[in-house]
Amino acid sequence: MRRTLSLRFTLALLLLVAGTGVLFAQALTTPPGGANQRAVVTQYMGMVSVTIDYNSPDVTSPTGDDRTGKIWGELVPWGIAPNPFYPQFGTAENMPWRAGANQNTTITFSHDVEIEGQPLAAGTYAL
Repeated sequence: MRRTLSLRFTLALLLLVAGTGVLFAQALTTPPGGANQRAVVTQYMGMVSVTIDYNSPDVTSPTGDDRTGKIWGELVPWGIAPNPFYPQFGTAENMPWRAGANQNTTITFSHDVEIEGQPLAAGTYAL
């Protein structure tokens, strides 16, 4: 009798632990916070899919000032610029300008393509 109860208890405990894992797998995931919006667009052209992944920067400063029309070229310089966080963040004194707020804007081709007569291998490229 005692062995049967022990076996039932072990089986019930095992089912409880296994069921808990399934419950955690159903957890709701939310997009990252912040005002920077992420957009992903995919266009299919024949057999080729082209995907652009873009993080749109917020033009309102943390203090609430509207920076519309003042971001590109003024607050964010074009080309190679000094890294304002060097050496605390990053390993380079200078860094290239990039499109996108949180990470590089990328374009992905599923197959080899030709752009204006020039071959381009399938893959992901930073813009």
